[in-house]
Amino acid sequence: MTRTELAAIYDPSLTLNPAQGVSVGVSLLMSTAADVRTEALERVGDVDAGRG
Repeated sequence: MTRTELAAIYDPSLTLNPAQGVSVGVSLLMSTAADVRTEALERVGDVDAGRG
């Protein structure tokens, strides 16, 4: 599969685009996520983070 063909299906760079990604993609993902649970807690740099 070429990069162009893959981008037509999934383009992770959209999450960095405020016009399309962060405002739409991430918020849509957060609003439709179901049965989410934290698998483990860990520190990333100086920040506590949950891994799911």
